[in-house]
Amino acid sequence: MLRILPVPMKSKSQTYGIVTRKGGALSPAARQFVQMLREHNRAH
Repeated sequence: MLRILPVPMKSKSQTYGIVTRKGGALSPAARQFVQMLREHNRAH
């Protein structure tokens, strides 16, 4: 279960990254989470 928390960013220019292990496979849940982060980022 995932939920977006209302945590204000200090600056709109702040960025975040997704770090994964080179050559490693993500679990289905991790892939879904990464997809949700990317979709949320595109929407804002």
